[in-house]
Amino acid sequence: MIDCRLMIAALLCALLGLAACSGGTDQASLPQQDGAEAALQLDGLELLDGSLLDAAASRGISVEWSEEEGRTQARIHAEDVRDLRALYFSLEHAAGLQATAIEAGDWASAGSLELALTPESGHSEAGIVLIDPDNTQGFNGSGLLATVQFGDEAGQQRSLSDAPGSLAARTKLYYAPDFFFYYWYYMNPGDYDQNGEVNISDLTPLAIHFGKSSPGGFDLTRVESVVDGDGNGEINIADVSPIGANFGNSVTDYELYFGSQADYPAEPGDPTGGVAVQSWMFSEATGNASQQRLLFQKTVQIPLPITNGAWLHPLSGSSVGISSTVVGFGNQSPDAQLVLDSITGIAPFSVMADGSASTDPDGDPLSFQWILGDELSLLSSGGLFDPADMGDSFSADIDTQGNYKVAMLVRDPQGALDFAVQDVLAADAAGWRMLDIDMQDRHTNFKQMQDVDICEVGGLPCIGYSFETVGGVSGSQVYMMQPASLFDDDWDSTNIAYGESNVQFTEVAVCEVAGTAAVAATMDRSSNGHAFFARQIEAGEPELFNTHFFESPNDVLSGIDMVVAKGQPIVMYRNNDTGEARLAVSIDTTAQNWVGPVSVAVTGAPSTQISMAVVDDAPAFSYWAGASSNRLRYHTSSMPAQLPVFNSGTTLRVLTSGYVSDALVVRSDGRPAVFYSIPADTAIHGFSADDVATSSWTDLGEVSEANATVTEYCAGLHGGRPALMWYDVLTAELYYQRATDGDGTGWGSAELVDDSLAIGTRPTMATVQGVPVIAYVDRGRNVVRYGVYVE
Repeated sequence: MIDCRLMIAALLCALLGLAACSGGTDQASLPQQDGAEAALQLDGLELLDGSLLDAAASRGISVEWSEEEGRTQARIHAEDVRDLRALYFSLEHAAGLQATAIEAGDWASAGSLELALTPESGHSEAGIVLIDPDNTQGFNGSGLLATVQFGDEAGQQRSLSDAPGSLAARTKLYYAPDFFFYYWYYMNPGDYDQNGEVNISDLTPLAIHFGKSSPGGFDLTRVESVVDGDGNGEINIADVSPIGANFGNSVTDYELYFGSQADYPAEPGDPTGGVAVQSWMFSEATGNASQQRLLFQKTVQIPLPITNGAWLHPLSGSSVGISSTVVGFGNQSPDAQLVLDSITGIAPFSVMADGSASTDPDGDPLSFQWILGDELSLLSSGGLFDPADMGDSFSADIDTQGNYKVAMLVRDPQGALDFAVQDVLAADAAGWRMLDIDMQDRHTNFKQMQDVDICEVGGLPCIGYSFETVGGVSGSQVYMMQPASLFDDDWDSTNIAYGESNVQFTEVAVCEVAGTAAVAATMDRSSNGHAFFARQIEAGEPELFNTHFFESPNDVLSGIDMVVAKGQPIVMYRNNDTGEARLAVSIDTTAQNWVGPVSVAVTGAPSTQISMAVVDDAPAFSYWAGASSNRLRYHTSSMPAQLPVFNSGTTLRVLTSGYVSDALVVRSDGRPAVFYSIPADTAIHGFSADDVATSSWTDLGEVSEANATVTEYCAGLHGGRPALMWYDVLTAELYYQRATDGDGTGWGSAELVDDSLAIGTRPTMATVQGVPVIAYVDRGRNVVRYGVYVE
């Protein structure tokens, strides 16, 4: 089974998987040299990557060296070049020369950016790019392209493979301890094309975005913030300087370190401390480098020790760059709490989300980031990791039907973070949104569905089910299944919870126990019975169960139900042969130790299902006693300690024809109601308690729609109002009906759910995150049907 937190972890893993498939940086978006360089004749210079021209159609580019007033200069000439928009080249020369200036020829008179420098002795690089090169007509023809001036004074020489080491290159590291998840943005001042190295072709992104401005600065996640090298909110000529100042800085890898406060290198140049625990290549970045700042998202299966911190270093070969900000040192992550006003709606509608209940254990202020989209757009977008604070509330419009997700990321100032994700269903009309769950595909030994039950586990629906197996000796097996989201059509089944041969029919009941899914079942083996309980030990581990066998008497067992009161699972079922109501109680919250089963003193033998609920923090149950007493009965209890103490019970009605399915409903104010059917008049009737103590009851009379021919049914509470689901025996149709008030005194018209049914087993209903859900067996097509109600 998948709980909400594991769902988020799975979402992050999918996000990481998508990043791996993308191949990192979108190199196709970066400026590339057009054509084949081999066709272009070069004389004494080397054309560098990033030059923009039609090299195949151009004849040649050459250099002419000369002395002017005692200073060396290099003139770059073109011979019939085509579509020239950016020229990047290198020159080899005497060791004592230093490039001091570059001047473009007339071909760039409409506006250009230029840069020339000598990064190492005897080697200079230079470039000219037209402003807005993507939308500017390139130069065609011959003539002087550029003049590079040289001086004799040698400038400061530096390595061409340094990792970025300035404070401006310090990366902000973020960390989600619950998921071992880290993320950070690429910071390498001057590397405007984000190819991992500051070089001469970084002039091109500067020319593309030249003249843009944003009061207060550009969004860190956008490429404009990368190109705004001095961070003043304007992309202008001053942003050429960071290219020269950081020329040659490169990042080939990132390395994650754990260490103490004393190990952390807080200042540039501090020695590297701590222990390196994992590294990643620069190519593992995600995002389109021409549009976004590159993002790294990584999981590390090594927990950060509570007294340690974690930080990154960019690497370039053996060069180690400036440390990132540090996370950890006992700083706790926030607790993200996300609430939506509605998670279903009829498109178009507005989604309103609130994260104000999120808290920080350390009392730090929190910032929030939100994103809405379908699963694909959510996974492919880095928007969730934008460091900007969007506030603790969010609203967005959904215009078309489909499955969506609202994701919220909460951060504290130290970079610790937490996630919350909520599914949203947009339908084209009100009513039930149904899907089929094919059991034949998931079980090779599947023959015929028997029973289902549905509940909420970890904020998601969970269905327990049983089916008859194929083979010479008929058998029955019990499983549970759960989707990754409320509206997902892909349900994952657990490993088998239990199975037996020679079984006529198996009934199941499911509920959430200590945060994981649990199933209880009774097996009818004709001459004997079997009752058992199985609880998933850990969410997300479908093969691990805590299993308890109640009994295997030489009697038939059936009519099982299960509740959790004060954290303790409690199971009841009936012994068909002896007429006993059997009770088993776990005396701990993880269902390790049980008392029972024991017989509960009842008036008359239960003839149908025993329906349970929790009333006033203690188990209650209702049943119909058939020929032995012809009574509809209700029992409540108290739990002063670990075991319930049941009262003598109340007779609600004497009737010779009766049937009880999932009949007991607890309303929003804690008062129970019992809904039962009378097969003789094929209708559902109800009783409503006037108080929680059930000191008196009100007869609701017939509540199902007039003239309906009801057979199997179930009752529940949807949106604070009692609700029914029932089969019509004459039409083989399934209907849903809901009260118009919380007491069940008035009822709306029945809504058709399914009109193509052969009669199946009892339908079941529950609420998941406040949304009505149903599950039932379609015997005609031999599938499980699951539905979500949209209103």
